[in-house]
Amino acid sequence: MPAGPFGIDPLIWAPLRLVIAVALALFLVLNGALLQIYLERKIQAIIQDRLGPYHVGPWGLLQTFADAL
Repeated sequence: MPAGPFGIDPLIWAPLRLVIAVALALFLVLNGALLQIYLERKIQAIIQDRLGPYHVGPWGLLQTFADAL
């Protein structure tokens, strides 16, 4: 039987490749959403000149987690 990439059996490699692709896509989407929320809050805080993600915490990095609580 021919070996797939890295000498792994093709019957194992195909689902493994799918799982890796889905995990990577999920990681990128979730981090993209988190980055967009952070940037939106920073821009709104600058425009409104208010306390919040612009002034509170270390660069406002923990504001989203505090709001979730």
